[in-house]
Order: sequence, then C-alpha cells, then structure tokens
Amino acid sequence: MSEDIIVGRLSVGGSATLVFSVNEWRGKPFACVRKFVLTQKYEGPTKSGLVLNKNLLYELILALAQLEKTIPPQEKHEFKRIPKTDTEYIKIETMPSEEIDDLPAVDVREFVDTRSYQGPTKRGIRLRWNLLPDVIACLREQAKVIGENEKNKPSLFEEGAFSDLGKESKTNPEPPEADGIAKLLDEDLKQFPDDFIEEIAGDGIYLVLPDVPLRLEQDNAGAYQLKINDEVYCAVRNQVEANFIIYAQMCGHKDVTVPKEMIHIFKTVKAYENYARTVQTRLVAKVLKIAGQRSVAEYEVRKKMSKVGLPRLKTD
Repeated sequence: MSEDIIVGRLSVGGSATLVFSVNEWRGKPFACVRKFVLTQKYEGPTKSGLVLNKNLLYELILALAQLEKTIPPQEKHEFKRIPKTDTEYIKIETMPSEEIDDLPAVDVREFVDTRSYQGPTKRGIRLRWNLLPDVIACLREQAKVIGENEKNKPSLFEEGAFSDLGKESKTNPEPPEADGIAKLLDEDLKQFPDDFIEEIAGDGIYLVLPDVPLRLEQDNAGAYQLKINDEVYCAVRNQVEANFIIYAQMCGHKDVTVPKEMIHIFKTVKAYENYARTVQTRLVAKVLKIAGQRSVAEYEVRKKMSKVGLPRLKTD
C-alpha cells in the first residue's frame, strides 16, 4: 500500500474533521473519507467514514451534486441508493435538524441487507446541509487525483474515466432556470441593467469589467474608488454609481456602459434593488413552504440568488 495523498480537510463542527485522501491497494486507486476527532482523551481517526473505489466515487459525486440542487424537505428523506455489492449499498438521506434554527443534515452511509442483519453500519459520514458544496469539491479533488493517476497508467485503467470530474465546467453559466428561481417564481428573471434603465440620449462611460470581484473603498480624502485586490480599478462619484458597476459584474457582464447623468444611475439602481428585495421576499416564502424552516429557506435563497448574481439586500 502506498502513502495516503491528503487532498482536503473539512471541519464538520465541534472537534470533528473530515479528511479526504487517495490511496492505492493492489494497483487499484480508492478514495477515503475519514472522520477525525480531537478531544482531551483521544486524537485521531474514528470508525466513521467511507472507502470508495473509482466507480462508487463517480456515482457519489453525481448524486450529491444532484442533491445540492434540491431543497431539503421538512421530514427525513431518502434521496438515493448506490449499490456497492449484492448485500451492501450506500444510502443518501437528508435529516431534519435537531435544533430549531439549524440547518438539516446529509447522511451518507453504508447499509447491509443480509439474512443476519438489515440496516445501517458505522461506515458513513454526516454533515450539515451548508457543507455539502465543500464535500463535493473535496470528492472532485479526489477524482482529479485518481484521474491523473489513470493518465499515467494507460495500460491498466481506462483513460479519461475521471479526467473531467475534478474540473469546473468551462461552459457558459447556466441560465437562471437551472438554479430554480424562475421555476419557483413562475416567471423569468429581469436582467440588469437593460430591464431597468431608461432610454437615454448621449453616450455613457464604457467599462470593461474584470474577472476579479470589485469592492468599494474610500481614500483618506473621502473619495470613492472601486478596487481589484489592492489596485484601483476606477474612481466613482458615490456608492450608487459603484453599485451600478458592481451589479453589472455580479450578473456576469463582461462590460457595461455607465450613464453620465447621475439621475439615470439613481433610478436604475433603485428600481433594481426594489426588484431584488421583492424576489428575495417571494423566494423565502416559496422555499419556506417546502422546507418548513426559516433558516433553511433563508440559506437556500442566499445560495440561489448568489448563483444568478442577484444582490441580497435588507428587507422589511
């Protein structure tokens, strides 16, 4: 057996940490997810965890990615079973939170179905719902390592089986419908700034937007600046003009034309922010009916709005 390759660590609360690693046994790669604890009495691995061959890892990544796009229901819910052997399978379930204001949990556990015993084992992991994207990212990193090993051993493994699992998609961003907002609201989302700006005469100021998120700062003289890391991107007249540019970037635009007259900027930003607040309020109400828990509804709405570039603003 070769030495473990640690690809990620994820704190799951309290003294517990999930450690994601890749190893090889008898020439075959496998991914290991092991729960470690650090207490006054013991420091080290526990019996909780998963050992996955490349096919099970692939199936688990796909299943959890699908689960992450859903809204967890109020009750305990079995999402999927992944066969392991004739008598063993991995069950993915969502569990309601034991705390009123906490998020639900995701349980990924091996089950057995034999004559002597039918039920769960200690081989599994449990995590809060908001940690699901981080777990998927770590599993993808494991798949990436296995994929690189496959490329180095073309005579033993099918080339490319895991070559794309560890990589982010390079295609264009999915439309809002893919994130569930349009379906929940039963209408298409409006686009900034085109759906909010009035038709104006004259040319505006054309800007090519950077890929790095912009942030607003004031210098010692009180002047407003949009910055990329520690570099000044451009000067702006006020916070509203800054928001006009930032909102365009959040929506995925590569460039934007900023009106010269502040009245047009004020009206556009105000209309868009009122719209974003309305969408946010309606989404929380919709998701709350499904999840039955405000903390879950608010978390899911933040996640969905972030994916489509909608700002999260204070509501009444």
